[in-house]
Amino acid sequence: MIIILWLIEGSKKIMEGKKVLVSLTDEDVHCFLQAISVQTVKLENYLDRISNDIKVIKEAIKTELAHREQEKLDLPFNPILLRKIENCGLSVRSTNALLNNNILYIGDLVHQSQRSLLAIPFLGRKSLNEIKWLLYNMGLDLEMHIPDWNPETLAKINQKIKSNVSNLVLENR
Repeated sequence: MIIILWLIEGSKKIMEGKKVLVSLTDEDVHCFLQAISVQTVKLENYLDRISNDIKVIKEAIKTELAHREQEKLDLPFNPILLRKIENCGLSVRSTNALLNNNILYIGDLVHQSQRSLLAIPFLGRKSLNEIKWLLYNMGLDLEMHIPDWNPETLAKINQKIKSNVSNLVLENR
């Protein structure tokens, strides 16, 4: 038998801060531990939802910052297209399948069709739906035509970004 000293908070008006001695049997303790276990799972689920909400907020902030960066760099397209695939929050399977097929940026991904993506080894329907959901949340879609999306433009943009970063570093010294 376990004895617990317990302050009853639910009945303050009746007992106003009085302590009550409660005795519990092993069965009571088992039920109590099960209840704690259930509440722990609920708390973990709640924290997972909060974590997902934080990820969505971070994505919104990244998108806003990307739009501001576009204004600074004077890009010919949405800067979200410059986001690397490995930084998009896709599953490991989807990310690896895309990277192994030289799809490195969101800009590379939006040029693809559903059929071409499904032809990629280890990328099936579930991964395709994940990719479509990601693009939908970014305001993009598959089979988009981005006129200035080519290696030469990307090289120029990378050079601009590097010079902006080095200027920023020099200004902060």
